[in-house]
Amino acid sequence: MAGPRLPRSGAGLRGGGRQGPQPREPKCHRVGWSAAAVATLVLLAAVVAAAVSHRVPSAVVGGALVCLLAGLRILPVARAFAGFGSELVLLVGGMMVVAAGLTRTGAADRLVAGVEVAAGRPDGVLAERRLLGGLVLAGAATAALLGDVPAMAVWLPAVSRIARRHGTTPGRLLLPILFGVLAGSEVTLIGTAGNILASGILTAVPGQVGFGVFTQAPVGLVAVAAVFALAVTVGPALLPAKHPGEPADVDFANLKMYQGEVAVAAHSALDGRRLREAAVLRELGLRVTAIFPGADAPGRRGLPLPGSSPPATAGPDSVVRAGDRLLVQGSAEDLLEAQNSGLFELRGPAEAATVTAEALVVPESGLVGRTLTELGFRQRYGLDVLAVWRHRGQPLTRLQHLRLRPGDILLLSGSRLAALRLHERLDALLLGERDAAPPRRDRAAVALGLLAAFVAVAATRLMDPAAAAVGAAAGMVLTGCLRPEEALAALDLPILLLLAGIVPLGTALQATPVPALVAAGLAPLARADGPLAVWAVLFLVAALTTQLLSDVATVLLWVPVALRSAALLHADARPLALAVMLGAQAPVVALGHKVALLVPSAGRYSNRDFLRYGLPAAALLLGAGLWAAPRVFPFR
Repeated sequence: MAGPRLPRSGAGLRGGGRQGPQPREPKCHRVGWSAAAVATLVLLAAVVAAAVSHRVPSAVVGGALVCLLAGLRILPVARAFAGFGSELVLLVGGMMVVAAGLTRTGAADRLVAGVEVAAGRPDGVLAERRLLGGLVLAGAATAALLGDVPAMAVWLPAVSRIARRHGTTPGRLLLPILFGVLAGSEVTLIGTAGNILASGILTAVPGQVGFGVFTQAPVGLVAVAAVFALAVTVGPALLPAKHPGEPADVDFANLKMYQGEVAVAAHSALDGRRLREAAVLRELGLRVTAIFPGADAPGRRGLPLPGSSPPATAGPDSVVRAGDRLLVQGSAEDLLEAQNSGLFELRGPAEAATVTAEALVVPESGLVGRTLTELGFRQRYGLDVLAVWRHRGQPLTRLQHLRLRPGDILLLSGSRLAALRLHERLDALLLGERDAAPPRRDRAAVALGLLAAFVAVAATRLMDPAAAAVGAAAGMVLTGCLRPEEALAALDLPILLLLAGIVPLGTALQATPVPALVAAGLAPLARADGPLAVWAVLFLVAALTTQLLSDVATVLLWVPVALRSAALLHADARPLALAVMLGAQAPVVALGHKVALLVPSAGRYSNRDFLRYGLPAAALLLGAGLWAAPRVFPFR
């Protein structure tokens, strides 16, 4: 069964000027509920379910999509696999390497230092507003050039140091940075993968123009100005207060109760004792939540085997034996002290240059939905996981069998170089030991020059943006900013595989009747209140969707509807597509949006804290888009 036509090479990334050609009005009556259309919607539902549950790795979702689109004959084989060579994947992959080069050479750290200098002396309310304004602008600039997730990779590790210097806490800084990053990602096409996908969906329709690298910049800049105004006016009153006596130097490790797994050492003083008799546990600040008996423990047949679920909850009369594995809760400092006591074994023999660091699990990384055993974590990364902290309660299961979620914080031990490589791969962001390996500062100017060259070439359209990104990535290696193995490690293959599957799914979705039916439902609203009303509705439905899904999934769902709505209105689809793109970057709770999920753990935010700042920020993004989008891209 033949699928819909794919865009020509380069069409998904090249934008037009203010006046784009009108898309052809769709002939909705010709689009029926074929078997391929039904199968496409089933696949779309499966992708949404996987995104919400976080139980299926991104690489599996992307690979399965491609195989099913071809195997079910929804698309011809060549078109189903076209995503692997699409400009979306090449552009995102190239920018991953460029971002790693900027980090490895210390070029990104210069921006952090510049913000600290610009903020001036920490001398009161005005100083805090200057700091927040500077962080919003710097976060926006970083996201516009590197993308939203790499931008947060720059700022999350720096927050603790900035907070310490200014006598505040990360919770007073991270939400303004987050919305600065989200607004800044709309300044350029490369700010987020959702932008690139939206442009590709637009140009799949004959006669419709997509976005260039900077054609949407005026809209994005207005959005940045809106969140900047929030940060320097009423924003501080919306942020969690710093309580009197609360330390400015926030130690993430000791602010939360980690769940660790320890083995009772041979000849330990705990051997044969009941938990109520183990005063040493209380002295170490540890609470035992479950016991997994060792293989040689006699008389323990009533307890489940290690790794089974649920484990036996520990009670005061539970007896501890040598070789038992205990799930314990305590601070990172308590867990390390317990290991040094000789009563427990927390990890294997220490390696040379061993450090203890924290890492925040990134949404859509290769870690999400998998256990440490499935990952072969120690073999793959050269790091031991000592403990896990989860924002919403601790699960009762052995660490090796715990399925990781976005926002989990891992307490790691291993070499400094291994910790840095984990950070650069964007599987998890280090919250400590960020400068574990000395950066190649003598190459910082070269890395910045390569970034500037990419921006110049893409802005002037001397070269296709995807080709320019790949060229900049190659330049990072050829000039010594990155070693070849570091460049390969910077490629987040699970995300690239997911995008390779999403691209053909977006193409197939346009052949189903759903976008036309939804657009027809919006037609009475357009006739009564005009296209601005449709713009507002698309923004709101995208904003609601992005509370549970990533911006890529949100764009996949709603940009086809924006296309059909534009055709019914005989209007340019770009302003309506911008409504979806802006709405996809307006989370008001941290449930599904990949960047928003990075913030609650590091900032210690409750849902109420996030909602109190997120709602005004989202409302400002709506107002900024309503004012700017039709002026930059007129409907007619």
